[in-house]
Amino acid sequence: MDKTIEKGISDLVGCLSDPIIVLPEGWGDTLPEWLKNAITLERLAMNMRASKGELPTGTDAEAFAYLNTASHPLAPLGGGGTSTVGRERAKRHQKKEEEAARREAEQPALFQF
Repeated sequence: MDKTIEKGISDLVGCLSDPIIVLPEGWGDTLPEWLKNAITLERLAMNMRASKGELPTGTDAEAFAYLNTASHPLAPLGGGGTSTVGRERAKRHQKKEEEAARREAEQPALFQF
């Protein structure tokens, strides 16, 4: 098999199955399902950007998952911290969606598969 295809398949499998890094003594088993799904989706998006030459990095959702488990030695982030981070994350997500909609309106042919 061509090395490029093999690497692409390996990267895709990694997006879907690589472990989520959390603080070893943390609360990794308490991560909500929506956060696990967000990590997978953001990894897929990062994989697509990396295939176009962008430097691959960890995602916002992965950083939030780690910080959530490392936030306090006794419990994950409480209502105040989680809601603040969640609101900022929602704002950032909304901006990304608005930008994507604007780009699709400007160049619809790029979004037709």
